[in-house]
Amino acid sequence: MYCKKLKVFWILGLDGNSMDKVIRMHGNRVDLCVFRTDDIAIGRYTKWLNDESINGYIGHNYRNNSYDNVKRIFTREQMPYDYMYNIVSKELEELIGICEVKYFPQARNAIISLYIGEKEYRGIGLGTEVMKLLTKFSFEELNAHRVGLYVFSDNDAAINCYRKVGFKQCGI
Repeated sequence: MYCKKLKVFWILGLDGNSMDKVIRMHGNRVDLCVFRTDDIAIGRYTKWLNDESINGYIGHNYRNNSYDNVKRIFTREQMPYDYMYNIVSKELEELIGICEVKYFPQARNAIISLYIGEKEYRGIGLGTEVMKLLTKFSFEELNAHRVGLYVFSDNDAAINCYRKVGFKQCGI
């Protein structure tokens, strides 16, 4: 289904395959590593973005994207305050997803996002671990005052993940 869904803004305030990898953030079961743009990684991103269980929730219609289109999307020049990472399973050292922090220094706000591309890694708490790493990075390293995210109102798994981390609904 590719119909328009209601987006809800969530916010968290201060109160409240074996591969060569450069680890930026260590978790218990996942590491957040430097974003890859090699052929193997682009192949995975292409597979994930053509998966209806993902692309209906990431806010873009990436359905039926070719390898070349996905490569163009992910090899674009990053903005100075746009931090993209690969999510890597520590157990198998396998690339399993992507996450991002967009930081707005003038407002000291950050917007975070993630998706777990490999289905067998969904629903086992890895998204929650990634969210904790990204919020910690945003507050402690970027000195953000607020961290927010957008979620489709029917994405119950994501909403539950965000609540576990401490996010509160802020808006319709």
